[in-house]
Amino acid sequence: PILKECEFGMLVINVAMFVFPLLAAGIIRAKKKAKVVIPLILCAIAGFLFFFMYWLLVQNVQCPTWA
Repeated sequence: PILKECEFGMLVINVAMFVFPLLAAGIIRAKKKAKVVIPLILCAIAGFLFFFMYWLLVQNVQCPTWA
């Protein structure tokens, strides 16, 4: 892999998985009402859960210098 578990870039990628679907949902909702907004919000929730669990179980345990 290009990025290791304890690198800051891995944290940024995990946060992006949460933020980008919310940005897309906001942009689409601002233009018109679409049926895509609900799946994008669900995708953002799944991205947040992955980000939080990855931080809690991998980065928080293996990278004690962050705490």
